[in-house]
Amino acid sequence: MPSYLRDTAAELTTTATPTACVAEMFSWVVVGFSLSGLTFILAGLRPMVLVSDPARTLQPKLDFLSSVGITAPLLPRLVSLTPIILHRSVEAHLAPHFDSLREVLGSDLNIVAALRHMPFVMRYSPKATFLRTLPVLLDVHGLTPSEVSKLVTLQPGVILLGPDRIGEIIQVVKNADVEPGSPMFVHVFAMLTKLKTSTLENKFAIYRSLGFDKEDVTVMLRWYPTSIGISEEKLKKTVSFLIGKAGLSREDIVTFPNILVRRLLPAAVVFH
Repeated sequence: MPSYLRDTAAELTTTATPTACVAEMFSWVVVGFSLSGLTFILAGLRPMVLVSDPARTLQPKLDFLSSVGITAPLLPRLVSLTPIILHRSVEAHLAPHFDSLREVLGSDLNIVAALRHMPFVMRYSPKATFLRTLPVLLDVHGLTPSEVSKLVTLQPGVILLGPDRIGEIIQVVKNADVEPGSPMFVHVFAMLTKLKTSTLENKFAIYRSLGFDKEDVTVMLRWYPTSIGISEEKLKKTVSFLIGKAGLSREDIVTFPNILVRRLLPAAVVFH
C-alpha cells in the first residue's frame, strides 16, 4: 500500500473505526479504487460491518464480483454507487441476484455490459424487478426471451418499469408500425424508455414546428430511434442548416434521419 494511503488508514484507525476493516478497504486501491471513493464507501458502511472480520465479510464480495467478470474500472464504480453490496451475503443475495440476471441476459458478459450503463440495478431485489417485469414482457406483450435479453442489455432500466408504463411504450412502438419480432423493436423500445410521456409529446411538437408531420416523425423513429432523443436546440439548429444551407428537403431528412446527429462542419465545406 502506498505510504500516503497507509498514513490515512492509520489516521482513521486511531478513532473508533476498526483497524482491520479500514486497512483492508484501503488496500483495495491496487484493484482500482480511489482514495476519495474508499472514504465515501467507508462513511456509508454499517457499524456491524466495520466491526466484523474483513476477510470473511468484505473480501468475499470482491472475489465474487471479480469471478463474474466485474473488474476495474467498473468494480470501484459499482461499489461506490451501490455500497449496500458490501452489506449483502454472497450466498443469500449476490449469487441469487446474478442468477436472476443470467436468466434475463444470458451471460456474465451481458450482465457486465448492462451494469456499465446502470449499476444501480444492484440495489433492487429480483422479486421487485425482474420477476415482476418479465411476465409482462413475455406473456402479456409477446416478446421472445432473446428480445427481452437484448432489451435489458441496451436499457437495464427496463426492469424497473411498471406494467402500465410498459404497455404505454409498447403502444407507441406499435403505432410506429414496429411489432415484436422486428429487428428494430428493441431499439425503439429502449429509446422510448428514456423519455417521459410528456417529453415524447413535446418532441413530436418540436418536429411539427419544423414542418414535419406525424407520419414523418413516425418513419424517423422507426428507422433511427435516436432521432427522437435529440435536444430541441440541436434539432432546430441542424434542420435549419440542412434545409437552409445544405439544400436538403424535409423528405431527404425523413429518408436519412441519421444525418440529424452527424457532425455537419465537413458537410458545410462541401456544400459551399
